[in-house]
Amino acid sequence: MAGKDYEVDLYLRQKWQDERLKHADITEVLDLNDPNLVKAIWKPEVYFPNAKHAEFQFVTVPNVLIRINPDGEILYMLRLKLTFSCMMDLSKFPLDNQICTMEVASCNFENNRRTAPGMENHESSDHGKRTEDASV
Repeated sequence: MAGKDYEVDLYLRQKWQDERLKHADITEVLDLNDPNLVKAIWKPEVYFPNAKHAEFQFVTVPNVLIRINPDGEILYMLRLKLTFSCMMDLSKFPLDNQICTMEVASCNFENNRRTAPGMENHESSDHGKRTEDASV
């Protein structure tokens, strides 16, 4: 067995419902790509527990988009470059097959406490009611 790294360049897409952004004045989809506006929107805290290295992709601006639908549905997309480690059995190379995992996890800070995934529809003094149901 040999420890090898592999690199992934991906678009992470997350979708959730935020009732605070459901508004009668919003009649069509809003696309936000300004980094300052993107920072102002609540987003699930997603991380990759088994990543050795991660970086956001920047070309001339960050590769990030938030789409707000009139019903309060949020689509958040960003481009990431990740490096993972994988224990590989190269004894049959080049006729080998490798299975390498990419773990994705999420947690949140709620009133200065970290809460586990699955804590849905709970109240927060600063964020109101929200659903933490992110799909990856």
